[in-house]
Amino acid sequence: RLPATVTLGGQPVTVLYSGLSPFFIGLAQLNLQLPAALPPGAKLPLLIRFGSAESLPVQLPVFYEAPPAPAIQVSPASLNFGSLAVGQTLQRSLSISNTGTLPLTITSLTISNPRFTAAVALPITIAPGSLRELFVSFQATTATSETGTLNIASNDPASSLLSVSLTGAGTTPSTPGGIPVMQLGPTSLAFGDTPVGIGKELQLTIRNLGNGALQINSITSSQPLFRLTATTNVVIAPGAQQVFLVRFDPTAAGFVSGALAISSNDPARPSFTVPVTGTGFLPGAQTLVLQTDDGSFERTVTIPDATEVHWLNRLTPPRYPATLKAIQIYFPGEGMVVGDAFTLLSADHPGNAANIGTPNFRTSTNRVPRTGDFVEFPVPELTINSGDFLVGFAAPIAPGQRPMAVDISGYQSRSFASLNGSVFQPIHLLSAVSQGNFAIRAVVDVK
Repeated sequence: RLPATVTLGGQPVTVLYSGLSPFFIGLAQLNLQLPAALPPGAKLPLLIRFGSAESLPVQLPVFYEAPPAPAIQVSPASLNFGSLAVGQTLQRSLSISNTGTLPLTITSLTISNPRFTAAVALPITIAPGSLRELFVSFQATTATSETGTLNIASNDPASSLLSVSLTGAGTTPSTPGGIPVMQLGPTSLAFGDTPVGIGKELQLTIRNLGNGALQINSITSSQPLFRLTATTNVVIAPGAQQVFLVRFDPTAAGFVSGALAISSNDPARPSFTVPVTGTGFLPGAQTLVLQTDDGSFERTVTIPDATEVHWLNRLTPPRYPATLKAIQIYFPGEGMVVGDAFTLLSADHPGNAANIGTPNFRTSTNRVPRTGDFVEFPVPELTINSGDFLVGFAAPIAPGQRPMAVDISGYQSRSFASLNGSVFQPIHLLSAVSQGNFAIRAVVDVK
């Protein structure tokens, strides 16, 4: 009997068992262990060989759900302190963020060169979606170039030890000038609920931690509803700071986002981006439509080889209490047809976490009344005082159907799908081709 040799996507696969099935006459059975490095969500060719005999390739879908874990990300990837006069010390900031789903713990910080130091109390714990500023100093003790490595040890299972390169140089005291170092506070502006027609102002503070004059060349906004209330061509002396006022003037109810782009003469960070968000609201009770899409749908999609899919959007009201009244769904012409049955899904999601877990859905059975535009379906009222609404539907998928319309501009990572109604994944993890903002909306009353 010849041994079986199996490959998946060209990579060898471990064969745990090869032989006849104990329950079916004439049926061969192979038990395989897939390699951990295969790309998730892909269809890969599976080939089976017995000696010189080779099977036809079979396209095997591979899906992988990453377990909850912290994930470290450091910006910038290296710190250049430039040239300092001997005897001077310069401090630069390093952002350590947690892009994972569990708390990130920094257990140790070591630097290979004593000219570079980082004074911080350990351990450092960073919540999912948060960041921590770490300050690293360089002291020029001699007129030589210095290099070093900052090693950051954490509980990130994929990157338990991360290295940041450090460079700097000392010069003779007669060297003129100095180096500006820009620091922002805060690093993002969240205006929250802001009355339409009244607006709100927040402070943005720019500090100069360097030993040279900091020139702020410009601060521009990508969204005209956010604007600076003063001129920006200013010079900030070493050790000084300048406070700028940023104003949000919403013209209608709803969530608005943008970014401020700051240009300066800081050689390490000549440009810096500050995210800005705000939600306009009209005083008094009102009915709003919450959505992730921009109203145009560039693509209709499905989940490959699925027989049924649960489609879901996570939607956040601008203020509370908020009461879900109805769900709006756009049924594209390439998907379900008039009369097809589907199950309407609605649930609450406290805490605004990006991972929605296993929702406790309220369900009802409906039928598609028409296709090509949004259809509104009343649901039992659901009131929340914090968090999000989860709204969507579940339906079988017939061969060739593409039942979901998506807006592919400005993907918000708020659209989820599940093949079993229990484990939901952001659509970009389940199917890269299907990535986009789902055509599912919520009608809510807010006070």
